[in-house]
Amino acid sequence: KTGATKGAEDVKIDLAPEEDDIKHLEAFTKQLVEKYQALQ
Repeated sequence: KTGATKGAEDVKIDLAPEEDDIKHLEAFTKQLVEKYQALQ
């Protein structure tokens, strides 16, 4: 193990995203930012 901390759930990139895909990406980004802020 590397001791890394998982910041958010995994995300797959779609070059032609649908509305649901955009919402999932926004949720992923929010989780990532919140995790980063909690570590500061």
